[in-house]
Amino acid sequence: MMSIQKRIANSLMSKTLWIGACLLSVAGVRLVYGSQPHESGITPTCAVLEGFLGEVQVFDASRTHVRDTVRGMRLQCGDWVSVGEGKADLIVLATEGRMTLVSSTFAQVQDPLNGPPSERANLSLFRGEAFVSHKGELKNSDIRVITAQAMVKFQASEGYVIAQSDEEETQLLGVSGQPTIENRFIESHPITVPPAQYSRVWLGGSRVIPFEPRYVAAEQLRERLNEVEIPDSKVKMLVAVIQKNFRPQLPTKLESDHPVVRSLASVEAADPVVPPGGVKPNRLLTPEVKGEFSVKKVAKKGPGFRTAQNRKPAQELKIHLKHAQQEKSERATLVHELSQLSGEPLTD
Repeated sequence: MMSIQKRIANSLMSKTLWIGACLLSVAGVRLVYGSQPHESGITPTCAVLEGFLGEVQVFDASRTHVRDTVRGMRLQCGDWVSVGEGKADLIVLATEGRMTLVSSTFAQVQDPLNGPPSERANLSLFRGEAFVSHKGELKNSDIRVITAQAMVKFQASEGYVIAQSDEEETQLLGVSGQPTIENRFIESHPITVPPAQYSRVWLGGSRVIPFEPRYVAAEQLRERLNEVEIPDSKVKMLVAVIQKNFRPQLPTKLESDHPVVRSLASVEAADPVVPPGGVKPNRLLTPEVKGEFSVKKVAKKGPGFRTAQNRKPAQELKIHLKHAQQEKSERATLVHELSQLSGEPLTD
């Protein structure tokens, strides 16, 4: 008869072998997902739905099946996320970064290792807005977001991406670090966007590279960052950056007369218009136009300084036209006086 000690030893050994087999199977599954996802025929997982609020739907890659939306669900590469009214928080598995999709956004989760260079991204933003945060904890990693016009890259940085398909425009608002934006078809001209500034790729004109960064309107910055619950202290810091450093960039007369400059100025100055049917208005960012800069604060008073308000108007030049009869009478008087002085009669 087997002793009690041997029975216990055999039982512990069998459990150890069983646990080891389970760990090997899990490692094998992770190997299948991580190293050879497409060769094995299994669709890889690209993100996790960390949480959501409001109307959020998840579709498969074909957009023919709706998946059950639950917190913590794994999003396969190719899945689509639709946000009606609300938001969806995603964790990007490849880089441990995070993305927040806000209302009226439609986007596809992608595998950044597959496809042509212009399509290699973690997220394809078809329309709407997304806040992206990449902490840079993993070296040589970044988060890439593509739209119909642009490629936006985040490496140890944060930013807010807006894709307006109707306007053929993509905008990037810098929040921290140095995110970049570029024409997704011309990768040699990326533009770095500092915090509290924004740049845009607009294919509605002849310009193919992004516009130089400009300070965004402070109210719009607050609105966007409050939607994604950025700490109020960070929002105030960015607003302070705008108020401290903003200076209006006035074009020269030659530049302002250029038809392209005039057209761009009219586009940027245009107020958002709500189309018929109650469609959401254009939410594109616009530049700061007020700030703390004004002509009154720049003007320095000193000795001999006179403003336009206290400067005395110049005296008007008084010109009186004489009538022909008056001019003839004065000439006759002058001829008579000269005749008396010379002693000889003079005629006009």
